[in-house]
Amino acid sequence: MNRWKSGYSRLEKNQKKKLWVWLSVIFVFFTLYIGYTSWYLYRDGKMEDVYWERYLNENPTLSKSENQLAENAIRVKTGVYIENINKIDIRSSSYTITFQVWFRWDGDPNLDMLNNYEIYHGLIDSQETLKDIKDGHTNYQLARVTSTIAKTFWTTRFPMGSHQLRFYLEPKDDISNIVFVADKENSSINENINISGFELKRFDTNIFVKEYENDKLNPETEGRGSYSVTEFLTAIELNRETIGLYIKCFIALVGTLSWVLIVLFICTYHNVDPLSMIPGALFGTVSNIIVGANLIPDALHAGLLEFVNIFGILIILFASFAIITINRQRSYYHDDRFASFLGKHVFWLLAFFTVLGNILLPLCAYRF
Repeated sequence: MNRWKSGYSRLEKNQKKKLWVWLSVIFVFFTLYIGYTSWYLYRDGKMEDVYWERYLNENPTLSKSENQLAENAIRVKTGVYIENINKIDIRSSSYTITFQVWFRWDGDPNLDMLNNYEIYHGLIDSQETLKDIKDGHTNYQLARVTSTIAKTFWTTRFPMGSHQLRFYLEPKDDISNIVFVADKENSSINENINISGFELKRFDTNIFVKEYENDKLNPETEGRGSYSVTEFLTAIELNRETIGLYIKCFIALVGTLSWVLIVLFICTYHNVDPLSMIPGALFGTVSNIIVGANLIPDALHAGLLEFVNIFGILIILFASFAIITINRQRSYYHDDRFASFLGKHVFWLLAFFTVLGNILLPLCAYRF
């Protein structure tokens, strides 16, 4: 502290002003940037709970008019057991899942539910019938299904984000013929499920009533102008298991920022002009951006990936401007003492924010 006071007291008034302008701009700018982006990422993570409840309980019951239409419909109790999530392809906006599905109903023995349902926004890759039982008035069918389902992944917190996977089993008949009833008690997911890079956070099921405005000239619904179906909703939330993908995306940037701080350190403490070394750092940053961009869809949501890369570019720019200012103090004003004093404080302040930003941003993006 005494050394700092001694060095500061020897500065001229305009030098003190220049020092405080530099330190104030860096402090205010990076405090606001890191503060806002961290809050944005943290808030996005907390919204996952809101989305979970909203979509899981969006429209689970029939309206009064729909109940009247479904008065004579067959009630089919439906449940699933998730065996495995085979593949998650964020870039192609899809995932592949294997599950067992069962249908149980009383009444019409000729109803073949295994050939009378579809997956909303999904394709059935394969279906294996495991059981097909008729016991008096009770009918039961069980099958193992592998399906590829379209999913627009939310990439705001990529590569530290969580993902909610939802798929809907939908009967090919409207509610006047078939109504699904959720077998929530028996529906479950494999506790030992192995999903590369993810861990299971939660699982649940419910019914969703979907109304279609176009009746497709169906004579059964013609005149109503629309028709409704009950869909069996399965919801799964996955969370990142490790920071491995984050390291892969940003290892080049960490190396680049370390190099830039070393360059600024050399300029400050060893009276060397290393400005020609900066373009290599920018090239490393661009390479880092390409790595992350190749892992996600082109139409991505702005978030952690962009925030960290922009943060890195800003650190490089501030360090470059600092080197230029230090060099000018030495070459033009021939004031090595102030150049070193300014450089030391800028270096340590930039180093502090570099460490803070690279720790705080991913921590705020991750759901613990």
